[in-house]
Amino acid sequence: YHAASLSLHLAAVAGVYLLYGELNSASGVDAARRARLAAGACAALFFGLHPIQVESVALAGSMADVLSSVFVIYAVLAYLRAGRAGLLLAWALTLCACLSRWHGVLVCFFLVVLDIYPLGRLPGDPRRWLGRGARSVLIEKAPFALLAFVFAVVNGAMKNAESIRPPIPPTAWEAAAAFLFYPWKLLAPGDLLPLYILSGPENPAPWAPGLGALVVAAITAVLVYFRRRPAALAAWLCALAALAPTTIAPFLGGRPIYAHDRYAYLFSAAIFLLAGAGFERAALRFGTLRACALAVLPLAALAVSTRSQIGVWRSSLALWRHVLAVDPRSELGNGRMAVTLLGQGRPYESAYYYREQARSDPEAMRHFVMLELVVAGRLMGEVKPEAALRPLELALRWSPDSSEVRLRLAIALRRAGQAARADAELERELGGRLASPNSHFLA
Repeated sequence: YHAASLSLHLAAVAGVYLLYGELNSASGVDAARRARLAAGACAALFFGLHPIQVESVALAGSMADVLSSVFVIYAVLAYLRAGRAGLLLAWALTLCACLSRWHGVLVCFFLVVLDIYPLGRLPGDPRRWLGRGARSVLIEKAPFALLAFVFAVVNGAMKNAESIRPPIPPTAWEAAAAFLFYPWKLLAPGDLLPLYILSGPENPAPWAPGLGALVVAAITAVLVYFRRRPAALAAWLCALAALAPTTIAPFLGGRPIYAHDRYAYLFSAAIFLLAGAGFERAALRFGTLRACALAVLPLAALAVSTRSQIGVWRSSLALWRHVLAVDPRSELGNGRMAVTLLGQGRPYESAYYYREQARSDPEAMRHFVMLELVVAGRLMGEVKPEAALRPLELALRWSPDSSEVRLRLAIALRRAGQAARADAELERELGGRLASPNSHFLA
């Protein structure tokens, strides 16, 4: 599995390199071949070595994201190489992308943007798209648009059917938070986690949505104003489109908005293609060797960070330990750590994490109480009634109305030679209410 996942990632890296060269050629930019090749390699290396990609490659459930992204990248490559055969191949690859994951629905938008720049097949003003030449270009996109519509509807229906809606639906402001979150994680990839909450009362940064909307609006306005650099605007629009399905779709469906590192896979490809163009300008101005020397330090820093992140994803235990090191109160981290330890036959340690999870999730309390009963049962079976008292007392503190827990505590107390305390627990269980048959039997 890991070999297949890594092979797909390397295919995506190679695709980014080839795509940069095709875009550069299509734009007609007169650049030295050496600078162009170095810029393409720089874009591909930054994309491939960034630690935010580790989840996409290491997590079994993320292979579909990488596979779909590979199909999208090569579909765009096939389209840029033009010709009827290239168009048919692009459509077939788009179909494969849609069957793999939702990324394929974005191809139609990407191709329209590329037709405006760098291909120049469509005018920048949408009002002129009804002209004879532009109309034929749009008709060409009809099969891609049909794929996008069908798979978007099917995917949305399935997501809505399987999702649990929160009591308070996410707002448009909360949906805008993702457009700040992912660029920030690309610039400062520290404390990467398997899940981030961007909506609801658990959102750790309620100010982020407003700032995200402001940043997106400001960057877009600046790029529109400086239209002499259309490559930057085209790459930015494609990057925003790559994030839209993960933010706008949950918002429209009333579902919680979560962020994952793997959602940035295609987004980061667009951003690093733009970074490659910046590198090429620096290479033309200062020389290719100097530009490469400047890129070595950030690439080395990313490689070191990626190596560390790979260690985080080496095992479930290492992953949830990392999550709890970043956020000790993480409900997800405590719950998953408890499940992992229990699966490894370590119920004593698992009970601690269930108890921590129960502090923020009342549903987890039931799991905690049941696990404490399991631990106590093991200790009783090992003829260690004194040791069984602590887990039973903890379970009773979290579930004071449980007859089963109180009765088991009374049994353990009596076996431990604490008859007075055992009788007191029985009095509490039998006094003032209708006792269960088990209570009368024990009495």
